[in-house]
Amino acid sequence: MKAGISTRGTGFEFNALVVTLLGGASIDGGVGSVLGMVIGALILGVVSSAAYGLLLRPEWQFILKAIVTFLAIIAQRYLLDQRNK
Repeated sequence: MKAGISTRGTGFEFNALVVTLLGGASIDGGVGSVLGMVIGALILGVVSSAAYGLLLRPEWQFILKAIVTFLAIIAQRYLLDQRNK
């Protein structure tokens, strides 16, 4: 009998959060779309590939993802404030 490995996805939690935020889901809760998540995954893939192509060390790649996440949250807040005016 074969069993799954419980630690197989360890380390991908942050990537899942980044894709969700880039895809348009709010950090405060709410609804996202499948298309948004696909676009978020593509954006994260481009950022990761660019970081790898620039020969950035893994620590700097993680920092770059954190900056992209921060910018996505700021943009989301700005757009929400503009909509509520």
